[in-house]
Amino acid sequence: MENVYQRSTYVSQIFVTGDSYNTYIVAVVVPRPDTATAWAKSKGVSADLQELCKNQEFKLDILRDLEKIAKQAKVFGVNKTLL
Repeated sequence: MENVYQRSTYVSQIFVTGDSYNTYIVAVVVPRPDTATAWAKSKGVSADLQELCKNQEFKLDILRDLEKIAKQAKVFGVNKTLL
């Protein structure tokens, strides 16, 4: 899973975990600073990486990219819950 999601231009580091008691996985994503900066500029947002990680639109764009990559790799069932 990590190798699949690592393909995202947003992802610098990713940790994916799950267990047999749940039907979902959990991913911890560390965004790439250069991609985050480019995203912020394109949206007219002035924020550092820590603040961007709290930005709902930024998180949704990362999730959309991960969903696209999962679909291409035929990995299904990405949960859209962001904490």
